[in-house]
Amino acid sequence: MLSKEKQSIETRKLQVSAGGSFFVVLPKEWSKEIGLKRGGMVNMFLEEDGSIRIIPVELSRTRVKVATLKVDEKTPPKSIDLFIKAHYMSGSDIVDIESDKRIEHEFKKLIKATVSELIGVEVADETSNRLSLRAIVDPVGFPLENIFSRVCNLSTSIYLDSIKALKDRDLGLVEDAIERSNEAMKLYRLIVRQLMLSYSDRMIAKSLGIENAAECIILAITARDVSRLIYHISQIGRICKELITLNLSLDDESTISKVLLKLLEEGYKMVTDVFKAFLERNVQLASEIMDRMNEIRRLDEALTTEIFKNVKDIRVAVKLTAVIREIRRAAGHCVALADDTIFNETTRLAYQIKQQQHKAVISL
Repeated sequence: MLSKEKQSIETRKLQVSAGGSFFVVLPKEWSKEIGLKRGGMVNMFLEEDGSIRIIPVELSRTRVKVATLKVDEKTPPKSIDLFIKAHYMSGSDIVDIESDKRIEHEFKKLIKATVSELIGVEVADETSNRLSLRAIVDPVGFPLENIFSRVCNLSTSIYLDSIKALKDRDLGLVEDAIERSNEAMKLYRLIVRQLMLSYSDRMIAKSLGIENAAECIILAITARDVSRLIYHISQIGRICKELITLNLSLDDESTISKVLLKLLEEGYKMVTDVFKAFLERNVQLASEIMDRMNEIRRLDEALTTEIFKNVKDIRVAVKLTAVIREIRRAAGHCVALADDTIFNETTRLAYQIKQQQHKAVISL
């Protein structure tokens, strides 16, 4: 990294070789500062604004990002959990947890529990007063499209099995479905990590199929909306489990059973379709999904009215209104994800057109 006093703009005259190629002489001090040597290899990128970026190959290979947290007996365990996850997601290679005194066994157990919630992280070194965590996951070994697809499949399976479990009063099935949400959140954290690494390293971005910085930002927003969707889907599962323990039946002919089942199914269809729209870059389907919120609101109102009129057990009434709330929130995040899909495709196509125009100008 260049020191602040050397981070300035230099002007150089372009020269032309005998073969017609352009070349430019780099400032000597800059070359020394970043370790460039004669015969060394560099990666070059044409940026969106028309500028050219040069990165030494060796710099890309050797760069290691380390985060360190000093803890003591007053450090809240939750803050350690958040620190580790935040730095994993931001792209750190090593996270060190250190203390001037011995780290208590219970603290270490909590740290290792956090590690178990992250894909590709291990305890690389451990002493009485220090734990060093290392991310060993290959940033280009997990294509973003595959991770997003896996998250989508997990989320829809959680939702579908929660509905089936409620209909069949199957506690085992709904508990299994809820457990899957932990795996979905692991994948979400990996997605954010990949995006952060892609934003700072164009070679990683290129390997993952990300065309420009704007796409990184949009996909990060998309990942956030997906994570909220996962949360509300898992909450639907948890409330379905509680309704099963309260012996709610959906196999009768009551209006409440029919409307609740209809609401669950409409919410599920929004989830499956919005994931399909996102993965297939289907702008038309994404636009249609945004209009379905009206049906969710209508069913919400109808079911809430029936609950107030006919449900005598206050515990069941509370849980029914809770599941309505979670279905509606999940539907709201489906709308947000549909909007992300449209925005991402619009931006991506605009970028491609700009690139084609740029190439056409160069060819002239």
